[in-house]
Amino acid sequence: AENAAKARLELLGRLDAALPTRVTERGLVSEIGGAQFATGTSDLSGPAREALARFSGIVASYPGLKFNIEGHTDNVGSATANNELSLRRAIAVRDYLIGQGVAASAIDVAGLGSSRPEADNSTAEGRSRNRRVEIVLSGGPLDTGRSVAAR
Repeated sequence: AENAAKARLELLGRLDAALPTRVTERGLVSEIGGAQFATGTSDLSGPAREALARFSGIVASYPGLKFNIEGHTDNVGSATANNELSLRRAIAVRDYLIGQGVAASAIDVAGLGSSRPEADNSTAEGRSRNRRVEIVLSGGPLDTGRSVAAR
């Protein structure tokens, strides 16, 4: 168990150097911030692509990892448009990771629209924080000793 904890901490540190990464109840979450997407688009910026390339290089050395890529938006615009945009952003990240050699079978995507804000949508700064893609990592060294049957 000590080695597993050490492996998790090492992975966290390495990922955090590529993309802001935090420990949550859902596992490790790496975030691509709203500044990485132009308003209303799903195009990845140059810095986002560089960060994802570094992220891909790190996760390549941890077999068994799974990635749940979740797109989020602020609350500007209709729920339908935001759900669509958030999904397009998640797919853009997925496709980039696949292009970097991450196995497609290890990736799930979801567009959550504005349903999970992290900040106050009534301010420009808050809206910017809410426009993000989160990569929730599980599997590999992150499995905390749960048996296969428990999944």
